[in-house]
Parts: sequence; structure tokens; C-alpha cells
Amino acid sequence: MSMDGLSLYSAMNELNKRLAGGKIDKIQQTDKEELLLMVRSLGQTYRLLINASAADNRVQLTELKKQAPSEAPMFCMLLRKRIAGGKIVRFEQERLDRVLKISIETYNDLGDLSVFALYCELMGKHSNIILVNEKGVIVDAIKHVGLGMSSVRFVMPGLEYSAPPAQDKQDPSKASAGDFSMAMRMVGMGIAKALSNAFFGLSPAVAAQLVARYTDKTECTQLSEAEREELAFIKKRADYILDTSHMLVRDLKQEIDKIFLGKDEYENFFVTVLSFGFKYGIPEDSDLVFDVRFLPNPYYIPDLKPQTGNDRAVYDYVMSSPQAVTFEKQLFEMVEFLIPNYILEGKNQLVISIGCTGGKHRSVTIVNALAKHMKQLPYSIKVEHRDIEKDRKQGK
Repeated sequence: MSMDGLSLYSAMNELNKRLAGGKIDKIQQTDKEELLLMVRSLGQTYRLLINASAADNRVQLTELKKQAPSEAPMFCMLLRKRIAGGKIVRFEQERLDRVLKISIETYNDLGDLSVFALYCELMGKHSNIILVNEKGVIVDAIKHVGLGMSSVRFVMPGLEYSAPPAQDKQDPSKASAGDFSMAMRMVGMGIAKALSNAFFGLSPAVAAQLVARYTDKTECTQLSEAEREELAFIKKRADYILDTSHMLVRDLKQEIDKIFLGKDEYENFFVTVLSFGFKYGIPEDSDLVFDVRFLPNPYYIPDLKPQTGNDRAVYDYVMSSPQAVTFEKQLFEMVEFLIPNYILEGKNQLVISIGCTGGKHRSVTIVNALAKHMKQLPYSIKVEHRDIEKDRKQGK
């Protein structure tokens, strides 16, 4: 399991206690995307593992002994030349982002002091390990990111190092109680997802665990008699009183729905119907994903190729297929059945992603047809076409 910013913060503090001031004795590249640094500190040797794989990226101390290849890869050879024998000055983390900076001091062949930074970027498929000199220039990286791999940020030797693109999130250590309250009230998503989206350091899994622990195990503190007396006038004026001492979040939601929504209990359920192209990746926030690449493709019709599923000609072409009509009808029936059951489980939003090859013709058509069909249901419907313009921008 990869690390989130909060886990990395905890690891950083532990590493500073044990390894700051230590000497890098040996460097191994035990896998294509993994390093093992042997660090001599406080009278013993520690094994610092740095993994930059998509699924298992992390930084940790380990007891495991891994077999290194007989011939070291080029990146490992470069690290041995530049930082082996160097002293680890400190471990640093900006905000609670998933980037750990290891500052290292060493001496070159002329006896001059050199300062390097080893950046460990733990960001899923974008994870990397990058060596940067004191001028901020990339010496090398375990993964090179060049033209054609990213339009946002290049990682190549000789380029100036720049941090990964900043996310529009807050540092939870500097947030007020009001900031947390505001985040938890974000429309269209659960509390855990809202916290994860609003604050650095909280992965969806950790945020969900925090919410589960708080709602399932934390009991309300008993009010003192003085506090009860001060609040008595509010209780007298209240139209409804709910005892939430032993309620879960979904139980409270159901009780509030009964009081205020009445027969319109589903109106605050939000459904996003989204089209996408498989060649650009499946949307990460999808709850349900459907593949419509089996439908007739307007891409191969010269007059239809430059158009999209928002154009009538493309829409009519796709929906003239019996398979398209049947698929959309059965998909609508399934969604109509699922949503009330999701609501009973406490969900308040659903993301339905429908994909074709490029996200321009077939998926757009089916999304539009399904959204039109769903407007008869008592939910809030939002349509998004994520990749509809990408082929045009790439000249395809």
C-alpha cells in the first residue's frame, strides 16, 4: 500500500531521529523502481528502503535483505559516485505533501563540500526518485519523464528541478475548526471524501478510517448540570430533538431526511454521468464504469469523424444501432434500481463513467441519452464530457 502525506510525516520524524547525521555506507538498486541505502548512525546500520513503484511507493526502514543485481543499473552507479559516503543532514516534507526531501552533504574528488537533495516523490504512477545538485539542477532520476510522457512537468538530467504541480488543498495543521466544518459540508460527497479532497496528507483510506473511528466509537461527553441549564432555553424552543449519542452518521442522515425531506427524500442525491476515452485513462472517482467500444464507431465515417456525440448526426448514427438502444435502456433500469439501495447505505453521490476509445463519439452519445432518460428521476443530474476535445487538440 502506498503512503499518504500523513504517514510520510510520521516516517519523516522517525527517520530524523534515527538517521539524521548518519553516513551512507552502501547503495543498492534492488528493483527497477526501488533503492536500498545502508546508513550508519547511532552505532548501528539501518536499511532505508525507497520505493517509487505505482502501487507500492513508500519510504521506510526495513530488516529485509534483498538481493541486488550482479550489475548495478546506471542510476545506482551515479548515486554511488555522488552521495555514497555522504552525511544525511535532514529529512524534510513540504506541508503534508507526498514528497520527502533528503539533504545530503559529501565531498567531491577535489575535497570540496557538495550538497545534494534526494527527492522521494510518492505519487502513485507518477512516483519518482530524483537527485538534485545544490544549484537545483536534476543530476538524474530513477524514471525519466520527457516530451510525450507529460505536458505538465519534465524530469530529465540537466533540467531545473520543479516540485510536482500543487494541489488546491489546505494544510490540516494550519486549518481552523471552521475550515474542517466547511470541508465536511461539501455538496455531493461523503465526509471522508470531502476531507481527503480538502486537505493535504489524508488519503481516502485514512480519511475513511478517521470518520469510521469517530462515528462508530466516540461517544458524546456528558453535559454538566450548569451546561444543561444554559442550553435549556434552546431545548424548549426546539421543534425536533434527536438523541445522537449512539447514532452512526447514516442513522442521523435518515432521521433528518424523515423530518425535513418527507416524500422528496432523494432530491439531494447527486449523479454525475461522465464520458471518457480509455486511451486517456479511467476516471479515478468512478463508482460504475461501462465500456461502449462494442457500438458502431462514427470515427470511421469521414463526415462524422470531426464531429462529437453532442452533434445530432453522430447521436443519430450511434443510436440507430439496436445494441445502443438496448444497452442504454438496460443501463437506465439498473441505475434506477441501484440508487435507492445506495442511499440506504448512506451514499449521497454516484459517478457513472462511460468510455469509448477516444471519449468523443460513442461514450458522449450514450451519456447524453442516459442523462436525458434520468431527468425523469428525482435526483440532481450532472453531465461531463472529460475527453471530448482532446483528440482535436492533439490534431487527430
